[in-house]
Amino acid sequence: MNYRPEIDGLRALAVLPVVFFHLGWSIFDGGYIGVDIFFVISGYLIATLVMKEIEQKSFTLKNFYERRVRRIFPVLFLVTLATSILGWFLLLPPDFKSLSQSIFSTSIFLSNVYFWLTNPYFSPPADLQPLLHTWSLSVEEQFYLFFPILILLCLKVSFNFFIVVMGSFFMVSFLSLFFLEIEPLSWTFYLIISRAWELIIGIFAAIFLLEGKVLGSRIISELGSIIGFLLILISLVIFNQNLDHPSLWTLIPVFGTFLVIVFCNQETKLYRILSFKPLVSIGLISYSLYLWHFPIISFTKYTQFQDPNLMQALIIFVFSLVISYISWRFFERKFRDKKIIGQKSILIFGAVGSLFLASIGLLGHFKNGFDDRLTKEEQEILSIKNLSLFNEQLRTGICFIEENDSLKSFNSECFSEETLLWGDSHAAAFFHGLNKIQPISQLTSSGCPPILDIKLSDNNVCSSLNDEIFSKIKANKYKSIILHANWIRHGYGDYRELFKKTLQQISINLKDTKIIVIGNTPQWFNSLPKYLVFNAISIQDAKKNSGFIQTQLDKITLSDDLIKGSISEIGNKNIQFVSILDAFCSGSKCLGIDSLGTNELLFWDYGHLTPQGSSIYAKHVLK
Repeated sequence: MNYRPEIDGLRALAVLPVVFFHLGWSIFDGGYIGVDIFFVISGYLIATLVMKEIEQKSFTLKNFYERRVRRIFPVLFLVTLATSILGWFLLLPPDFKSLSQSIFSTSIFLSNVYFWLTNPYFSPPADLQPLLHTWSLSVEEQFYLFFPILILLCLKVSFNFFIVVMGSFFMVSFLSLFFLEIEPLSWTFYLIISRAWELIIGIFAAIFLLEGKVLGSRIISELGSIIGFLLILISLVIFNQNLDHPSLWTLIPVFGTFLVIVFCNQETKLYRILSFKPLVSIGLISYSLYLWHFPIISFTKYTQFQDPNLMQALIIFVFSLVISYISWRFFERKFRDKKIIGQKSILIFGAVGSLFLASIGLLGHFKNGFDDRLTKEEQEILSIKNLSLFNEQLRTGICFIEENDSLKSFNSECFSEETLLWGDSHAAAFFHGLNKIQPISQLTSSGCPPILDIKLSDNNVCSSLNDEIFSKIKANKYKSIILHANWIRHGYGDYRELFKKTLQQISINLKDTKIIVIGNTPQWFNSLPKYLVFNAISIQDAKKNSGFIQTQLDKITLSDDLIKGSISEIGNKNIQFVSILDAFCSGSKCLGIDSLGTNELLFWDYGHLTPQGSSIYAKHVLK
């Protein structure tokens, strides 16, 4: 297989946006498409290699898997082991247990399934799970398991049969995005069934080139490569986290990558760009860079309980480049050299390494993250996270419904009172305290802010459910409606006009109805209980500060200001904004512990109120 330096340049174009996206640089909100580019490249390279060897009658499954082990396992094992060691020193037991589970799933290449199934409420936030990025490796490895066997079986029939089968798999995989429903809904992002079509696009690129199907003038090659490159660049600019992915939109970067692979050659201008030595150099270390950068970012966020600033991000980037080069130069390359490590040795290394990491993962899981490292009080603080009690407070399955449910899932008692609480899980957590003051109806749904016509990438039923709730609002003619949500989760500024429209619609249909909009509650990066334990803040320490705990308020304050601005622009006296931050925060500290009463924590996690927190905070809403 002839070396194509422009492919390494394309790898650099894929990995750098991913790194910048994970660093939180808003200009690279579409940086996650780098993974899609990698999928296409992987499909192309593997298919080219396998088909050439089959044609030369030199292909064996043993040799194929040997190459995969040499390519993937060494650095993956190194990064995973380093992550587990750092996790022991830096992570609290619940998070070390979660890391251990991800280590186990990574060792058997099922981390994509693990992260798909991980509970969203009490697991660490996505960017605080150091091995989250290994999901894409699991997808590729699952593909590598069946692809060579499939191609061997198909080519025994005919090459045309192979193309038909690949085309069929492509259609099944791509159409699954639109016609297959699996819970949780994030399956489209993580599972191979919804990702295989991207790798198959790469296979088609290999077929086109190997069979000489793409022939044309220099102008055609120039035009095709430029169009492909522009499609990738456009994707980086227009894509963001609110866009469904993968989806029909994903065809843009995927097809763009296909065009670059097929049409970019030594005669094109794009070749000279992608063959630029610094780009090629980054492409050569792209695999190591992809593996190393995310744990570094994750641990940085975890230990300082906030996103890195610009200077920290630059340091992380440079450090990631340095450690990736060292890893590539002195580790990755050594394991690829058959003169240093023979076939038998590398296969034993792969098997033993996987078993060793799986053992580490299982040990961390069954030892509960080694929670005996903590004091009794610290264990009690962390044990507040009780899912059954939390669901009981939310009234899950009664007046708080999960994704993909309809209005019919609500019990009749949920909308019988004259005052209605409408919102997401944060609103549901408020119900306990509000209902103690006066009877409250509750229509709340997971991840759905009370905004009409809202379209969310991670919840495709919010719009229709909110329409149903609004119909119920018009029919019941509530005297008061309380709106609350984790406003910053989806970036309130992006939905400002839709929220204004929602308030106006309620006002038009219910002219005498009082509308109360509750602003953001305080939030702690990752979790309030974890913040206390990690920083060795005891309940007694918190009491000395009247229960006020340090936090970051910049983003939620900005969100509150935007909401107040929206209400002011409407100019309806029946619409009232209630600031939680003004009442329960002072400077950069907010009330997190009931220091005057029970000494209980007022938040389950990063921002959901406990029953005691709900009782205290609700008194400010319904004065």
